[in-house]
Amino acid sequence: MFTTVQNFISSLETPVNTAAGQAQLNNKVGNVLNDLDQAISHVLDVRAQVGSRLNAIDAQKDINSDIDLHTQALALTVKDLDYSGLKVWAFTAGASRRTPGHRTQNNCKTRGSRHREVSGRVRPVS
Repeated sequence: MFTTVQNFISSLETPVNTAAGQAQLNNKVGNVLNDLDQAISHVLDVRAQVGSRLNAIDAQKDINSDIDLHTQALALTVKDLDYSGLKVWAFTAGASRRTPGHRTQNNCKTRGSRHREVSGRVRPVS
């Protein structure tokens, strides 16, 4: 674009003494105006693309701030939970799974044919 403006300036500074020189100057000015029009169109296209990207960034910022607020609210909810009952439940559930002699059906299959299930408990076959 700057080259086009520089060519326009040099064309105007060139002295015109003949009708052919005047026609040549008119052609150069017409070409410069066409080149400037194309350059301005390109600048406007790039400006529109940049504006569109800025709008997308602003929209994403809004989404991110909404997610941030939701995450903070969720973190506060989790922080305020009463874990005491959960710990007791986890301890008793874990203890019941580790009770000696208590096996599930799946565990019987892995232990082989020396065991059989009787009333919910696995007993060695005598």
